[in-house]
Amino acid sequence: MTTIDIPKFIEKYKAYEREGGVIDFRIFQLDMEQYDTPYQKYLAVAQQTLISVAEEANTSLDHIAAKSKINRKKLFTMNYDFNVLKDSGKEISVQDFMGWQYEEVSGRIKILSYNLLNPRTKGYDLYFYYNEK
Repeated sequence: MTTIDIPKFIEKYKAYEREGGVIDFRIFQLDMEQYDTPYQKYLAVAQQTLISVAEEANTSLDHIAAKSKINRKKLFTMNYDFNVLKDSGKEISVQDFMGWQYEEVSGRIKILSYNLLNPRTKGYDLYFYYNEK
């Protein structure tokens, strides 16, 4: 295994973890020379990521079922069908991807939050740039 040491990244990653965040990395190598377009390359990476996530989820559920003596068929199984993506490829905007929580004018993410110290508050919106807490 090769360890890549990027001090600024490690510092930000550890700060993110201290705040309760979780980042899940999927590292794999694909032969990109077989793909002609950036879309095909992106799709290959997305498919491999989905395969990896599904394998991990299903393996975890296998262990839970065995440990709890539950019939595995009663638990969720993560499946995927790449044929569903055969007609995909339309480029979408950041707004479409992020949905309601992205404010296009300012380029910031909108997070609905509640003041836990004052339960009478209904909530308020907080706006964050990608590099803000």
